[in-house]
Amino acid sequence: LGASPAITSVFAATAAHLSVFCGRISFVLGLQGACMSSDTACSSSLVATHSAVRALQRVECTSALACGTNMMYSLMSNIGSAVAGMTSRRGRSHTFDERADGYARGEACGSAALQLAEPSDDSSIRVSIHGCAVRQDGRSASLTAPNGQAQQALLRATLADAGIAAAEMVVLEAHGTGTSLGDPIEAGSLAAVVLAKRGVDEVLAVGSGKANVGHTEPAAGMTGIVRLASALAHGLGTPNAQLRVLNPHVEAAVGGLPCAMLTQCAVLGTSGAGGVSSFGYSGTIAHTVLRALPHALSEDHHAAVGFQRRRFAWSEPAHPLVQSRLSQSDGGDTIYRSTNLDTVRSLVADHIVQGSILMPGAGYLEMGRALLA
Repeated sequence: LGASPAITSVFAATAAHLSVFCGRISFVLGLQGACMSSDTACSSSLVATHSAVRALQRVECTSALACGTNMMYSLMSNIGSAVAGMTSRRGRSHTFDERADGYARGEACGSAALQLAEPSDDSSIRVSIHGCAVRQDGRSASLTAPNGQAQQALLRATLADAGIAAAEMVVLEAHGTGTSLGDPIEAGSLAAVVLAKRGVDEVLAVGSGKANVGHTEPAAGMTGIVRLASALAHGLGTPNAQLRVLNPHVEAAVGGLPCAMLTQCAVLGTSGAGGVSSFGYSGTIAHTVLRALPHALSEDHHAAVGFQRRRFAWSEPAHPLVQSRLSQSDGGDTIYRSTNLDTVRSLVADHIVQGSILMPGAGYLEMGRALLA
């Protein structure tokens, strides 16, 4: 890319600045309200949602659009994360699992349309934001190390802003990146603030979408909101796809407390409240409380769906010209036949000259590679 003429074009100039990303959306949609980009690393989209909520509460606007996007176009960011020891050598985010050794990066693009008006007459709106807060780790063991005390203060501030008790929460979408340091600290914060004063029957379902789709970094908060909103709207907690054996440090933090680390879909409690956490390695941390609206809770929820893990081995699809092998001829040549004529016609359609098929050399090389695979 550095050698490309595009790097000096006007498009490169506008694409290289975070300030232009959100401005482009306002430009396309014709929006004239406040528009800003939030860059707090992994908590960016949840911090952006917090800004949108506060703007609505101050009646600076009657509706807002909070977005989170992460697209990986450069290999350098992957190399940097790996060198820093942040990503998993196994290529998975083993959230709360004893195999936790870092996270797997993921891509996402999501948005939430927020409005100030009471949505009780709109059956399509099933979840509302009841409270949110943003805090900073401040001084901790290192710049990127989490701070358990700061996380506890964040959870208390969010519950106070939402005006609900911790026991009313039935599900929590944790930050849960699958790191050996971060997961136990987060579990300890949940135990101290959300789990400590709950009855034995008031079980909190805890999970993280990073175990299912990877860590979407600046879009992680929005990914969590979408996942939590879906769980509350359907009354079902979603499973942790990577959990096999609970991390002993996590188990020590939540052991004996009413907490469920789901490995199957499970029906949630009836209060309809849940929280989502997003912690940036910059130290900026955020939490938001969502609640299902009464008409959503009154609907019949689907029965819990069984979740069966399966491993799918990678297999290269057969080349369209060498799908079926016939017998070897007397001359020692091997004859292949294609069983999908529509695919073959589509493949050679652009290589017909004066009624004859002229296959380029690259086509023969591809066939040879397929035969040797």
